[in-house]
Amino acid sequence: MKGTSSITNCHATKNGNWSGNGGAVYVRYYEKSSQFTMSDETKIENCSAEANGGAVFLEANCTFGMTGGEISGSGATNGGAVYVAGKMTLSGTDTVY
Repeated sequence: MKGTSSITNCHATKNGNWSGNGGAVYVRYYEKSSQFTMSDETKIENCSAEANGGAVFLEANCTFGMTGGEISGSGATNGGAVYVAGKMTLSGTDTVY
């Protein structure tokens, strides 16, 4: 995600085979690497999940890099904004609240 893109007002629900994780973004491990990156003035706002990661959920062996952008107004049972079972790197002017 880069530039001025945004994701707003989304929700992940538990239903049958759906986990209820990652209100806006769910990163699943696939073979050697899986990653999600936010930069510039990107925004994820007002998202929620019934389980983990109101805005972003990453499975084990996945990477989340944030070199700018904002995550706000998100909530979940665990990891209100971000739930990372893998690795997360923050640098620059990131805002997560």
